[in-house]
Amino acid sequence: MTYPWLALEARRDPGRQWLTWAVRMKLDLCGIRIGLAHWQALSGNDRETLHELPVGNGADMQAFRRTLESSLARAGQEMPAIYDERTASARRELLSATIPPASVTKLLARWRIAIEWTRLDTFGRYILCAIAGKRDPDSFRADLVALIDSPTFDQLLAPMSGSSVGPCRHRPDKPGQPGYPTRPDTAG
Repeated sequence: MTYPWLALEARRDPGRQWLTWAVRMKLDLCGIRIGLAHWQALSGNDRETLHELPVGNGADMQAFRRTLESSLARAGQEMPAIYDERTASARRELLSATIPPASVTKLLARWRIAIEWTRLDTFGRYILCAIAGKRDPDSFRADLVALIDSPTFDQLLAPMSGSSVGPCRHRPDKPGQPGYPTRPDTAG
């Protein structure tokens, strides 16, 4: 599956000098770590190719690794020796779990955002885990709300046959807005 270049990435990195979240996810799932210097040494075509390649199964992951290695070689860079299958396996297991990790649940509850985890595809889950793992996840709240409210969010949904129910609902964060949660003792 091809993943979009997210609007939040465009705002934070208009020159596309940083690794996209889609590429970061693919590297994590393959157990590969590259530095920013490696990424920036790649041609725009090589970056785009890596962004577009799937990593849905073992054969895809091997193809991604080979493409990355040849792209780095063209750029005069060596493939980093860092490969961690145990961490990659744990990441794949986390992203395929039926319930979100506690860090994601806690963050979404604090932000009063409800998302149906089982409806998200791997990339949607990865984004939530990545935001929850940031030192300052609150700086990404507006980006996440904008993503949820955008047509791009529909691309992050796992296919579900016969369902027209949306994956989430955003709870307003200001009192007086329709849907803002009220405490029973103040509801009137």
